[in-house]
Amino acid sequence: MSAEMIRRLQAAIEVSNISVSSQDNDLRYAWIVNPPQNLSADRFIGRTDEEVFPSPFGARMATIKRQVLERGEGLWTEVPFTAGDDGPRWYDVKIDPWRDQSGGVIGVNCVSVDITDRRQTTEHLRVLLRELAHRSKNLMAVIQSIASQTARGVPSVEQFVSRFSGRLQSLARAHDIITDEEWRGATLHQLARAQVTLYADWPSSRVNVSGPHIFLSPNAAQHLGLALHELATNAIRHGALSGTGGHVEISWDRTPDANGRRVVFEWRERGGPPVSAPRATSFGRLMLEQIVPAAVGGKAELRFEPYGVSYRLEAPERTLLQ
Repeated sequence: MSAEMIRRLQAAIEVSNISVSSQDNDLRYAWIVNPPQNLSADRFIGRTDEEVFPSPFGARMATIKRQVLERGEGLWTEVPFTAGDDGPRWYDVKIDPWRDQSGGVIGVNCVSVDITDRRQTTEHLRVLLRELAHRSKNLMAVIQSIASQTARGVPSVEQFVSRFSGRLQSLARAHDIITDEEWRGATLHQLARAQVTLYADWPSSRVNVSGPHIFLSPNAAQHLGLALHELATNAIRHGALSGTGGHVEISWDRTPDANGRRVVFEWRERGGPPVSAPRATSFGRLMLEQIVPAAVGGKAELRFEPYGVSYRLEAPERTLLQ
């Protein structure tokens, strides 16, 4: 290889996450290109790993390289290097015997690649998969409960299919948002928009949405999404959105509380046909008055007033975020 080719190769290595080095039989560095941890090459030449790196990394690298010297065989491993408070840096290390022209072992050659980003990505994926498995089990339990409760309150298969499909679609919309947010949750504004656009234009003069940025946990997002679905479908069937003159106000805010802050969510209908409380308690009403507030550690009030339905949900902010 010409001197120019060697220079180009060295320049390429220096801008990568790869470090290349050779050490003699005493495991003292003979040369090194692009040392790890942004260290100077001068710090390595003539020294061993134990002299250059802190323990236990230096001692571990020396032990691995001695094995290569003794066995005359290459070795491939991953090793962590911890310095400071930033957590470990991980290196993919390939060590081979350094041989002279007669085949005798005169040291070791080492190529190490910083794979910290790759390992962090892999660990992040593991966390997401564990979270997905957990959420999937919870979701199946919710779907099973919704199916069972929906079936109890409808007189025909057709009505069951219609109402159950609507609730599944509501869950699906909430989970689309949660998935897009890498399973961290969803904002109240995202949920309101996702549910309302199933039944009304967005933006719309008939639906007004206002409130600060509040990011909900997956559990809270799932249940608030179901609450919004029940309110919206009721407004379409019987309330302010069933005709042309009604409108809905959806709002939320934070209020001070002795134990922190509370979030108050409100749905108010105006201008629709007169409404009155149904004689029987439907699953939708059970969802709004009991299931949703219980899921977020709050309390709810559903009122059927002459000028329209109103719904108020209060919950500690900490339970909505957890």
